Order: sequence, then C-alpha cells, then structure tokens
Amino acid sequence: MIESICDSFDSRCTGCEACMRACPRSCIEMVPDKEGFAYPSIDNFLCISCEACVRACPNNMDVRYEDSACAWAFQEQGDFALRSSSGGAFHALGLDVLARGGVAYGFAFNGCDLVMRRADKAADLDKLRGSKYVQGSIGDSFDQIERDAVLGLPIVVCGTACQIAGIRSSLSALRDKVLLIDLVCHGVPSPAMFERHVRYLEKRFEDDLIEYSFRDKKTTHWLMSKHFRYRFARRDDVEGNWKADAYYNAYLKALTMRECCYRCPYSTVARCSDLTLCDFWGVDRASRSIDQRLGVSAFIAHTDRGRAAAERLEAYGVMHKIEVDDILKGNPNLERPTNRPAARDEVYADISRTGYEAWAVRQVTLKDRIFAFVVDSVPLCAVESLQKLRDRKRARSERVERR
Repeated sequence: MIESICDSFDSRCTGCEACMRACPRSCIEMVPDKEGFAYPSIDNFLCISCEACVRACPNNMDVRYEDSACAWAFQEQGDFALRSSSGGAFHALGLDVLARGGVAYGFAFNGCDLVMRRADKAADLDKLRGSKYVQGSIGDSFDQIERDAVLGLPIVVCGTACQIAGIRSSLSALRDKVLLIDLVCHGVPSPAMFERHVRYLEKRFEDDLIEYSFRDKKTTHWLMSKHFRYRFARRDDVEGNWKADAYYNAYLKALTMRECCYRCPYSTVARCSDLTLCDFWGVDRASRSIDQRLGVSAFIAHTDRGRAAAERLEAYGVMHKIEVDDILKGNPNLERPTNRPAARDEVYADISRTGYEAWAVRQVTLKDRIFAFVVDSVPLCAVESLQKLRDRKRARSERVERR
C-alpha cells in the first residue's frame, strides 16, 4: 500500500494529475479537500503498489530547469492584443502551430470548471486566450497530447509551471515533440471557491453569468487591466477594478492560494518549459515603439525549440529583443513564490462558517470600494503618466532602502 505519493504531501502536491495518468490500474482519482482543491486519492483495494504514481510525481524528481537564453517583448497585430490579457503571445504561438498543421492546448471554461482544451482551428484557439485565476484540470488532455505527438503533429501546450512539469513527466520519450509553454503564475484559488463566487454573483444580479473576464481591456488601459467584466445572459455587463470583486480581491491579496503555491519550486527564472510567457510591465524602460494601451507580452526562451518558436512570431506582430532583467522588475514570481499571509489560515474556514455571501461582503472594505472608484475614474490619457510617477517614486524608495 502506498502511504503518500510524495513527502509533505498536503503542502507540496500541486494537483497536476500526473500520478493519476500514470496509474496502470486507474485506481487514482482527484478528490476535492475541504477547501475545494483536488488531491489524488488511491483506491487501496485496486492498488498493486507498483509506485508508477510515485515515479511520475514531479515532486519526486530533481526539477529539470532549462537555461534562460533569450527574451523578447511582443504585441500581436490588429485587435488581437486588445482581446488578450497582455500582448497576445500565446494566441500568436497558437496561430503559428495551426498554420503548420498542428494543434494547441490551453485552458477554457466549461461552465464554472476550468479544463484543458485542444484547438485545431482558429475559433477554438480564441477560447483559450485570457487569464483565468482558478486552478484548472488537465484531464483527458494527457492522452490527447500523447496521441498527437505519436502522429507527429506540431504541438503547443500552455499551462502553469506545475502543470507543465506534470505534462513533461507524462510525455517521457515524446517530450521533444511538444513545445511546452508555462505562464508566470502568482498561485491558484480553488475551483470550488470560484463556483461559489459565480453562484453569489448570479444571485446578486439576478441573472445567469455566461462569462467572467479577469483582465478586460475594452474600456481601460493594459496598465490598469486588473479589471473584471461579468457578462450576463440578459442584463448589461458589469465591470470594475479588482478590489471591488471579493474573489479577485482575495486572490490578489494572496489569501486563497493552494498551499503549495506559497513554496512553489518553479518560481525562478530558469524553468522546466521551452518558453515562459508573462506581462511585460517594464515595457516603458525597454521600448517606446509599442502601444501600451493594447497590452504587451514578454517571453523567455529556455531551449532551442523555444527560441525557434519565438523567432517565428515576428510575422504575427511587433517584436523586440530585450534583457531578462527587464522582465524581472515587474514579475517577482520569476524570482520567488508568493508570500503566505497569516490571514490565509482562516479564509476558507471563515467562508465555511459564515457562508460565501457574508464573507464576500466583508472582504470588499470601504477602503477597497473607494480605491476602485478612484482608479476607474482615471482617464485613459493619464494612465501612462501616472504609471511613470509611480515608477519614479518606487525607484526612489528602492535607492533609499539600499542606503
């Protein structure tokens, strides 16, 4: 009988599902814990103690980091960047693989559930764009990716670093046939919490929620794109600053992450992927020729495969070579995990005790509402000037601290 798939299981398991996929007897299923995070559960009646799950778990392997070779800033052409969370880099990589007769894998919502999907045409690829701040499930895509790799199709797979580590482990000898892309990630809240939030919004606005956008740029600037939009079946859209939404508010205050996220071994510049994608918050320091309003991506190539894929993107938008250090200044999770606040101890228990609605009302304070109102009132023409003032103030503070 297998006691635990990895050491310190409760605080290190990422829920990547590689163990479930590796089991030859299908005796592992992912079961939500009391907070709603999925963990592998072994049916000991069926288990033959072969330890395939133990061998597949990325936590039991030395993390195979790839070097950080090259970096670029990128903005997809046309209105594609505006429809993406940052600059449209993943969408462009997907278009490139489709043009070569291949397939792209990324995450899309199925109701309240975030699941990995396969895209073999542009319409399906469009559903994979945009940030989704909730943990997703790879599920059957493990097998689909392997089948496509055996067929020799060009393949792009995008997910968080821990998901990419699980897929990398699963692919084994087929690893070199797949372009693996990871996203700079702050951490993930539980799927159960997101579902409760959706139900809360539907009750509050008396309508069915058909789309929840975390990084909407239709009416705001990319530099202020921590801006939600709810699309309902019948009523008008509702939008606003992240501090006005309880779920988003708690997420960006790092109150609701999976425990492993606070000790993430992948929060380093060297990664286990071919390419790493993120927002390029330092664009004003590196390039004046990109329209910041639309959004700007940065990506780091770690392998020759990643470098070749990146260089093909010149056909899909504006691209500039940059230094990795330019990216680090606005992406702290490339150097360290998200800090675990003391309030994380109680947030899920508090929701269970008082109910989600009562918790959501308390989570968005008067100070949060005032902040959201002020930020939403800033005209687009003033955003970049205010950002420069904030950057100068931050730089002065850093110089004072160094003294």
